[in-house]
Amino acid sequence: MTMNSIDALPNWNGLTATGKTESEVIEALISAGLTIDRFREYPFVTYKARQGMIRGDDGLWRLPPEVIPLPLMFTISASMPSPR
Repeated sequence: MTMNSIDALPNWNGLTATGKTESEVIEALISAGLTIDRFREYPFVTYKARQGMIRGDDGLWRLPPEVIPLPLMFTISASMPSPR
């Protein structure tokens, strides 16, 4: 699978693989009037996104140890502010 085949990636229990950048997602939530409650980055993904990735005992894929750690996945939660 190449990064260009993003539409072929599966959904997992409401989690969706998208071709959007973190900033695009955050800006869309802010533009919709939502408040960002939590944002986390993770150094792993649930699929082999690139050549050379290593699958751990937990089934998650990571970059090899010689590569500078980069965030590969993120989670974000947002809520609608209460009316005043």
